[in-house]
Amino acid sequence: THDFRHFCRKDPSKNIQNFERTIYSASINQVDDRENFFEFEIHGSAFLYHQVRCIMAILFLVGSGKEPPEVIDILLDVEKLTVTPRYDMASE
Repeated sequence: THDFRHFCRKDPSKNIQNFERTIYSASINQVDDRENFFEFEIHGSAFLYHQVRCIMAILFLVGSGKEPPEVIDILLDVEKLTVTPRYDMASE
C-alpha cells in the first residue's frame, strides 16, 4: 500500500483526495516463449487514472538505463517529493 500520486495523471474533473492504493501483485512474464515479448500483470485494490501506463513508463526508463532503479522509491516518497515530475506515459 502506497501513495501513487506521482504515478498517475490528475483528472481535474474528479476531486480525488486519496491517492493510496494497494498492489497485491505485479509480475513481468514472457509471453508464449517468444523472445523479447513480455507482459506486465498487475493486481490491485483499485487504480488511479492512467496509473498502470505511468508505472510502465517508469519501468521502461529504468530498464533502458535512463533512470536509476531508486527513482521508484523517490516517486513513492510524497513527503520528500512534493511536485509530480513530468514523464510521458507508456503507449496503450
